[in-house]
Amino acid sequence: MLSCIALLVALSLPRAASFLGSSEEDDDGGVPAEWALLHVVQGHIGAGNYSYLRLNHDGRIILHMKSLKGDADLYVSDKTLHPNFDTYRLQSVTCGHDVVVVPRDFSRPVGIGIYGHPSYLESEFEMRVFYDQTAHLDPFDKAELFLSPTIVAKSIIDDVNQVLVYFYDFYG
Repeated sequence: MLSCIALLVALSLPRAASFLGSSEEDDDGGVPAEWALLHVVQGHIGAGNYSYLRLNHDGRIILHMKSLKGDADLYVSDKTLHPNFDTYRLQSVTCGHDVVVVPRDFSRPVGIGIYGHPSYLESEFEMRVFYDQTAHLDPFDKAELFLSPTIVAKSIIDDVNQVLVYFYDFYG
């Protein structure tokens, strides 16, 4: 089993590198073609403060935030519209690129908290909000029981690859 996981990681690293290695000129470089750009949000946040956004769009959503200056962190919840480091359900607190995948089964609206790390007087960020157009399969939906096993398998493989991409982003 461990060798199978190692093989999946090895096969996914080139995809992860292309996704994470986007250039300054092409901010969408490496993003899968199946991801539709919904919004681009830019802002500034003071040290130790939060800015809050609300996500109403259904489906699997990818929040891809880049700290342009300082360090902005991302907290997400479907239980509160004002998530913080005590009340979040999903988070990304890396220095630089922060990525959170909001599952399609999260209740809407989803609260998004952007936190300015206190190590910097001010942080500047740009967040791109993507809709994953491939994430429409529900293995428990009776209407989808008649789908081709190939389609279902591709959906599962895509989900595994996506998890590996974010695992690589966090630990790479």
